[in-house]
Amino acid sequence: MSGDSKTLTLSYAGFTCALEGFADPFSLAGPIAAHFREAEARGSAPEAAVIQRIAEGAVLVAADAAGVTLRAATACAPEAAASVAARLMRLRAAMEAARQPAAPQPMSVPAHREAAAEEAVRAFVAAERAEQAQTEACERARTLERARSRIGRLKAEPDPLLLEELARIEQDLATPCPAHDAGRQLAEATGEDAVERILDKTRSQMGAPESRRRISALSHLKAAVAATVAERLSGGPPEDEGNRLGAYRDDLARVVRPGGADGHPPPLLLGLGERVDPADAGDEGTAPAGTSPRP
Repeated sequence: MSGDSKTLTLSYAGFTCALEGFADPFSLAGPIAAHFREAEARGSAPEAAVIQRIAEGAVLVAADAAGVTLRAATACAPEAAASVAARLMRLRAAMEAARQPAAPQPMSVPAHREAAAEEAVRAFVAAERAEQAQTEACERARTLERARSRIGRLKAEPDPLLLEELARIEQDLATPCPAHDAGRQLAEATGEDAVERILDKTRSQMGAPESRRRISALSHLKAAVAATVAERLSGGPPEDEGNRLGAYRDDLARVVRPGGADGHPPPLLLGLGERVDPADAGDEGTAPAGTSPRP
């Protein structure tokens, strides 16, 4: 502070404020220093608008390249006061406009740049496709080369399993197919001579004593079953279930018993029409028609 001009200079970082022509400049230095401390706490630079509001009404504000200079107010005419107020308003409007960020301008891309970008994209895609086709062609060539080398190894060193399989197939092809023989035998078997042989064999088997005995026994068993069923349906006396089934089991066992199971031949079972009367028992040389002699 200089005594002659009564100027007090306040500095904060790159901001400088000079107080000139005040009888007591420290009365304004206190609020301005408080603003400096607030700006430091916020981490921002001091604002000239705040300093203007502090000194407004008592001083004239002049801003230049060196900073803000505050001078004591002097008596002036109403016209001068109006001009000062207008200057203050213009200064405030300029500072407010400086604080507001400029609106972003839409970016316009020239037409020739768009065409160049499209051409670059087309060239890039074409290069990628050509590279991919070249890679696929190289891969196919390598695969073909591996296949050729493998075939060459197979020709040089034949597989024993493959040779064995080929020999077996050749043997199967050389062996005559038995299907023709089977068809020929079937054709021969369907002739009249074959039918006659089959019928003769059937008659001989049916005429055997064992076959006649079994046929007679089956007929007797069927007649007994039919009689039992008829008696049960007509309301005859109830028969024990065990005895009834036992009789069936005995008859069935005699029928299905194989010939020669024991030393003696089984007795001959005769039906009702084949029974021998006691009066004819003396005549041993004769027997009723349709009956067989008792063994």
